[in-house]
Amino acid sequence: LSTPADVAATDGYVAIADGNTLYLFDKDRNLWQEYTHLGTIKKVDFGSRDTLYFLDGQTNKLYSLNAKAIASPTETGVFCSTFSIQGDSIYYINVSAGMTSIYYAPLSDLTAKKELYAGRIYSPSLSYWNGELYYVYGTDFLYKLNADNAPSKVADLPLGVISMTITEGVVCCVTEEGSFYAYNLTELS
Repeated sequence: LSTPADVAATDGYVAIADGNTLYLFDKDRNLWQEYTHLGTIKKVDFGSRDTLYFLDGQTNKLYSLNAKAIASPTETGVFCSTFSIQGDSIYYINVSAGMTSIYYAPLSDLTAKKELYAGRIYSPSLSYWNGELYYVYGTDFLYKLNADNAPSKVADLPLGVISMTITEGVVCCVTEEGSFYAYNLTELS
């Protein structure tokens, strides 16, 4: 790998974004496949066992790809800075004219989007954990959207966070300087 950007996994596949190349390992067939995109692949995530979504880092276009035959991705019509898929739903951030919006849509109908929040976020990092959507505000504050989509500050983070995810109740983040931090979410709340 030369410039790895993201990784995603399901029980059937592992996908790795590396520059403009997507590497996909099919666990059932014990087979590596490769797809070369015209732009840089910034983020990957699975929507179902066989459907992979990826974000073009230059155009901010979201694509879907059948993991069984990775030859030709489909443009979804969604433009975003980042996204997070949870079950049959996608959450994504769109930055336009200095404002940042967080949207939700069912994967079955991406045109049925609903704006959950509009404001200034600055650091497009999203993570969904235990029924709640978290994001980084500024570059050093962890927020979540409450049930009524009102933002609520959870904790201070190190200055300069550029990437954040939550897995198994652990908040993991990387700063501009390349430092990695991990925190127990229950201890932060």
